[in-house]
Amino acid sequence: MLRTTRSPRLPRPTAATIPAVLSLLLLAPGLAACDGPLQQPTPATISPATPDVSPGSERTSAPPAGTTTTPMPSWPDAGSPAPPAGTTADVASWDFPTSAPGWTAAVRDQDGVNQLTRADGCQLTSQQNPVDTAASGGDRQESESRIEASRQAYEQAGVTDLSYSSSEDVASIHGLGGSSIVETIRMDLSYTGADGNQYTGVRWFRAFTRMRTPMLLQLSYFCPAPVYDATALDALLKDVSIIGASPTGMDG
Repeated sequence: MLRTTRSPRLPRPTAATIPAVLSLLLLAPGLAACDGPLQQPTPATISPATPDVSPGSERTSAPPAGTTTTPMPSWPDAGSPAPPAGTTADVASWDFPTSAPGWTAAVRDQDGVNQLTRADGCQLTSQQNPVDTAASGGDRQESESRIEASRQAYEQAGVTDLSYSSSEDVASIHGLGGSSIVETIRMDLSYTGADGNQYTGVRWFRAFTRMRTPMLLQLSYFCPAPVYDATALDALLKDVSIIGASPTGMDG
């Protein structure tokens, strides 16, 4: 199913709503600077135009009131082998490149976040966090729910002219070694940032709710609209995969 929507301009968020808004969103370029308990990332390579990828801004949706979150597990190393066939992995995680021609490793293994940036403002970001599945309807429902959560967060983060489409993607993301395709929910979007510039991007969501440690994995690729480069994205995706994807299909 493909859906395209253009969203109207909404009021800027208040201080009370900012933490909840940012907790839903894997930040992209051009979002408004917000007050709040956000820690800035430490790598010197992050430019002023690069989004905040600290734990406070990168968290996935909060669990229902009265519940507690699952502690962040220890991730497998990027080169860790996939679990044996027929077994259930402890955790799914990204195998994310440490370098690529023309790209800089801006963030490496910071609270589940990795990021490559390019001098023209493009960025590739992966994130993985435990997800509360107490009321989950399974991998598909949990993954699809991120589209609406993202829409709301973008609208409240200072962007305008938001236009997006969502679809099931059965081609872009692979398991470790490239031998299997991992189904994801894809969000293609464009918007005008709070800085007045136009941006184009793609986001992927995949929840793994049936593993011993339920996880939500997200991947995003954003560029200023004039330099958006689909060819560069295709090249990067050859070196991005999911370790321990179980099952690869959202409906299992």
